[in-house]
Amino acid sequence: MRPIPAVLSLSILCVAGFAQRGPTQPGERLPAQAWGPIRYVNLRELTAQEAGKPVDRTVHRMRGDAHGEWVVPPESTTAPAHSGVRYVMNKWGDTRMGIGFPEPVDVDGAWLIGQTGPAVWADSIVVVGFRDGVEVDRSPAIHGLRGTPIWAPLDLENVDRIEFRCEPKVEGAAWFGLDDLTFSRKSQQTVLDFEDLLPRAVLTGSGYGGLRWEKGTGTFEAAHGIEQPLTNGEEELLPPITGNGNTGLASGGGTAPTLIQDFKGAEMFDTGANYFPPDTCGVITPAHFVEVVNINLSIYDRTTQARVVNMSLQTLFGTFAGDPRVAWDHFSNRCIILATDFSNRVYLAVSLTSDPTGNYFTTSFATDGGSDAGRWPDYPTLGFDSRGIYTALAQFGGSPVTMTIFALDKAPLVAGTPSLGTVTAFRGLPWESAIQPTFTNGDPGGQYFISRDSSTGLRLREVLPPLTAPTLSDLGVVSIPSHGFPPDVDALGSSVPLDSVDYRPMNSVYRSGSIWTAHAVDGGGRSAVRWYEIDPITVSTKQVGTVSDPVLGFVMPSITVNSDGDVVMGFSGASSGQYAGAYYTGRIASDPPGEMAVPVQYKAGEAAYQRTDSSGRNRWGDYSLTSVDPVDDLTFWTVQEYASTSNKWGTWLAELTYFGGIVDCNGNGIDDADDIANGTSSDCDGNGVPDECDPDCDGDGLPDACEVDCNGNGTPDDCETFTDCDGNGVPDECDPDCDGDGLPDACEVDCNGNGTPDDCETFTDCDGNGVPDECDPDCDGDGLPDACEVDCNGN
Repeated sequence: MRPIPAVLSLSILCVAGFAQRGPTQPGERLPAQAWGPIRYVNLRELTAQEAGKPVDRTVHRMRGDAHGEWVVPPESTTAPAHSGVRYVMNKWGDTRMGIGFPEPVDVDGAWLIGQTGPAVWADSIVVVGFRDGVEVDRSPAIHGLRGTPIWAPLDLENVDRIEFRCEPKVEGAAWFGLDDLTFSRKSQQTVLDFEDLLPRAVLTGSGYGGLRWEKGTGTFEAAHGIEQPLTNGEEELLPPITGNGNTGLASGGGTAPTLIQDFKGAEMFDTGANYFPPDTCGVITPAHFVEVVNINLSIYDRTTQARVVNMSLQTLFGTFAGDPRVAWDHFSNRCIILATDFSNRVYLAVSLTSDPTGNYFTTSFATDGGSDAGRWPDYPTLGFDSRGIYTALAQFGGSPVTMTIFALDKAPLVAGTPSLGTVTAFRGLPWESAIQPTFTNGDPGGQYFISRDSSTGLRLREVLPPLTAPTLSDLGVVSIPSHGFPPDVDALGSSVPLDSVDYRPMNSVYRSGSIWTAHAVDGGGRSAVRWYEIDPITVSTKQVGTVSDPVLGFVMPSITVNSDGDVVMGFSGASSGQYAGAYYTGRIASDPPGEMAVPVQYKAGEAAYQRTDSSGRNRWGDYSLTSVDPVDDLTFWTVQEYASTSNKWGTWLAELTYFGGIVDCNGNGIDDADDIANGTSSDCDGNGVPDECDPDCDGDGLPDACEVDCNGNGTPDDCETFTDCDGNGVPDECDPDCDGDGLPDACEVDCNGNGTPDDCETFTDCDGNGVPDECDPDCDGDGLPDACEVDCNGN
């Protein structure tokens, strides 16, 4: 194996307002054979194919068929050991865990530890001793597990097998840790301290220490949980930073955005979405919202809210891939989707056009080359600039755990006839939980990355072009205010709090000379969300803020900024009296530095949520995303997780804007154009204004512009005073007037009642009196008026 290259460290010098870049580190160009094959797919066709399949509601790799094993816990859930730093635990909280000895021994005792959190610690443990398959001894019940080890005297004599039996604590499971197992044979005492093992080492079936480490045999009440792929390489925790999460920081003095619309996103048991946590990620595109979760791809019409694509990511990539990310590359007008197989590859899908519901090409590249040989990838991130697509991931399977950045030359990937370009790896970077490449706006000259630098602050790196032979520069560490580790979050109905993960940056954005990022911190004993605006030239903060609450805990923040400098941050929140829901907050550029608005809940949780993984944590997250609308570069969209029906995660989308960016005449929080397009409001005159906001002089609900206005004077007939000689409700000037004398025909003389006024018809008038002959007196009814008959005496 090639030695891991040293990570560069340099100081930042400011010359004429620009940072002087220090030494750069060349990368390792992946060979052509590292690329996987290209596949071409159409999302709507794949969705139609999957639509006829039965819904799979199985939660894969359930505990009921994945019994416990003896394992060394990941460092993310490691409590203090009795000696050294390693101990073993009962994976999945299996309540019956056995250990066999090659010959009879006396088991003196062991140090026992509460594993993960008090809500899942075993309340009572009895250790039973066997010889030749028959019970011969048992220990007293052991109570009072703590977060630090307690000595358990077992005093089991002449046994060749022992079995730890726990009283179930949570859904048929209970967790504990075991350190310094002490036993004697032939007067020789042995203490197993497990210090020669790595985190996540599996003892079951290994013969470690010459013993037989058995698979658990406990019975679980419910097959409720899975070992989601992320836990196969579960994130190590960074060293805690001490301090008060709110020191010198404030929230509540900013300006909140306005909610335009919100609607349901993907949820657990959608096509392929049989995993937890969801790893919520989604972006707005010109006509759609694209969302990826474990392991579903859903695309929504942004106006009608209709889901037009609903398919498994496994169908998209042709293989299992999780921890998904998605981005809308406004430089190329392409949708980019990325995920990992947790083995040795990262999978990539790029749309062939600006339509994210149409044609894509997919491919993959190997991650386990060079010094990463034998390692496997976890928690990939995603970013882009005008030149490249970037991801960074943790490489597990070796000690110490390291990080790798991959830079992909974008031009061949987004060409009209895409081809495979250069991929460069920067391997052997120190463990920092997550390295976030920015969603880049404009061209700062290189691609920025942000991560945690142990306990001192935020580390900045930069990948410099050309992407056919890029180099990596370490810009230094941004000092940040002190804070504590984010506590897990209590939630109504959940006996195990929601996992806060840690204080890694959750996403990052570059715009107008600043990098924006956010993560969770300790905010007065509850998880809060901290955000930063960072100057990459001076490697310092421009402003810092923390959003906290005296009751609620907030986790999984994501942040972005629009072309006006306005900001929105989305996240989840919960408390012991409230189910987990979706929240947002924000600020406008003119707000005081460090201030954001009081958080707004836009989707309330609906039920209790509890999905414990193999270490006993109630998994939530592991991230979210907030993005800016490419149509106007002003409007925001966020997708956040909430607790749906019992023990199901759900996601909820929201469109947000600041004043001036929304026209909302009826005050329902929805832009007028969206009101009309969605059918929420009518627009009878097509003026783009909901009918209920147009002038309506008679209050009948029909705008004046759509009422009858026969004389065209701008006032509906129903709302003006007029002459109406015939009482038909129509102004006289609008009635028929055949002779144009201003008197409606209905009010003119029509002696013969034929519907035409006498003044407007041709008739016989033998006596010239202006009256039709048939209307003159006719005594003998011969059709000739009396005045025209013979009247010899003239009477």
